[in-house]
Amino acid sequence: MEESVAILTDSDSVVQEKLVLSSDEVIENGLRRFGWSEMVQCILVSSAMYFDAQQSFIAIYSDDYPTWHCTDPTTCTSYSNICKLPKSSWAWDGPSSKTIVSQFGLQCASSFITGLPQSSFFMGCLVGSFLLATLADTSLGRKNLLVLSSLSMSISSVIIVFSTNVWVYSAFKFLIGFWRSSIGTCVLVLLTEKVSTEWRFTVGILEYFCFTLGYMVLPGIAYLNRNSSWKSLYLWTSMPAICYSVIAYLFVTESPRWLLMQGREQEAMAMLKGVSSVENGSDLTATLLKVPPKQKSSFFQLYSSIAELFERRWALKRMLAIMVLGVGIGMVYFGMPLAVGNLGFDIYLAVVFNALMEIPSCVATYFLENYRRKPSILAFSVASGICCILAVSHECKEHYNLVGEASHCIWQHIQPVFYSCGEEK
Repeated sequence: MEESVAILTDSDSVVQEKLVLSSDEVIENGLRRFGWSEMVQCILVSSAMYFDAQQSFIAIYSDDYPTWHCTDPTTCTSYSNICKLPKSSWAWDGPSSKTIVSQFGLQCASSFITGLPQSSFFMGCLVGSFLLATLADTSLGRKNLLVLSSLSMSISSVIIVFSTNVWVYSAFKFLIGFWRSSIGTCVLVLLTEKVSTEWRFTVGILEYFCFTLGYMVLPGIAYLNRNSSWKSLYLWTSMPAICYSVIAYLFVTESPRWLLMQGREQEAMAMLKGVSSVENGSDLTATLLKVPPKQKSSFFQLYSSIAELFERRWALKRMLAIMVLGVGIGMVYFGMPLAVGNLGFDIYLAVVFNALMEIPSCVATYFLENYRRKPSILAFSVASGICCILAVSHECKEHYNLVGEASHCIWQHIQPVFYSCGEEK
């Protein structure tokens, strides 16, 4: 009796596996056609990264240390320490509300206070990525979470203009980071699940191209508002994002794979192009209905898969390697643009040139589609690390003539995210 039960169980599992495989093949065949409507959908979804990039790097201008000039030459010179001067002997160049430093009087504050807003932003990203990640797989879905995140991020960016001090400002930066944390993941998953495997790599590049475009346009918006308050910059970047959220809600379609996971087979089948609902005399929709929908999970069960992932030794090694690699790449990718104000270059052109360098990388990535991922990311990571060290070495040698002092300067700048040596000296 026990043997027969075991046989039935094995037979049921084989049938279920074939059934799931059949549904995957149906979705793949249905998404094989890639026309103008599919391209419009990919552009609409990828456009969220345009606004995500602007909120990620807006601190370059809103949190910058503005220039100032002396108003009383008897007590003030251009080499004076601003913190030791009376307020009546100097003034900011431009409006006093140009950045949060000038408006909130942070010119003599510690680096902890001036860096608190951006640290709060990334802390919000960390918390949001953990709490919002499962909503895309469960109740909300990919599209609704993308719209919710974009709209909430934009609204938070509007409300932040009412900040009265750096603490309130940092709290809103935390909210902005919290809501934008799921945008990149939702965009990537939604893009790859709306096309066949043949087009996944290409649409993945489209996502990061839109991110680069938003990053590159940000200096232009900041330049047009260079004589205005930092609040204008937030409004000019957040209001279009609110409009985008409405457009995305109305015109972006949900992932057919997620619809199938939720047991909404009729909606999934309606989205699959080129697939007839009747095939070989059998109702294909009825076949998909035999696939049991995903059971609703409790809050703790949602993270059980993460716990199982770390229980497997091979998965744990891969996760740790990817996390370490991500930390290094993130420090360079976000650290260098956010510290561009310390290098003494034009803050607008420097960001434009930095963003322009990402366009060739997108093109190069497209041609590396057929190459192995592991050697490619290893080569690019090593090359970028060497370039960073050479850049810091060149900057240090401009301030330190001795080789020993230059080496010490390089060591001091590897641990933070490559700040200029001028401030260290």
